Amino acid sequence: MRLLPLQTPRLRLRPFTADDLPHFTAYRSHPDVARYQSWSDYSAADAQAFFAQQRRLEFNRDDSWFQLAVERREDGALLGDIAVHFFDEGRQAELGVTQPPASRAGARGAERRHRPAVRAAGEAPYYCGGGRA
Repeated sequence: MRLLPLQTPRLRLRPFTADDLPHFTAYRSHPDVARYQSWSDYSAADAQAFFAQQRRLEFNRDDSWFQLAVERREDGALLGDIAVHFFDEGRQAELGVTQPPASRAGARGAERRHRPAVRAAGEAPYYCGGGRA
């Protein structure tokens, strides 16, 4: 079964591509993004290493964090990413969302806009034979 990309009426969740690197690096290095993450500085070298590591990962690999690019279907704009951390032999997953400040535009608005993406990512373990997210 081909699981990726996951799609909602407005969003597409997919693996990252090389074309995403500049925008990904820009929002990951923004201080308002970094302060809520595990890093304080995010360089182009960090992003390149991350992309190389992600290319080697399989979706639903236990104890891995698989990043999905969140793309607006209408114009292909990269809106952020969702991390899916699989554990318990793939039966459970936890999700993390990273989005650029421009995509947030108020917490409630961002929550409404990204809710379909989080729901789609949260359902992915079921399609892989897993349990809950």
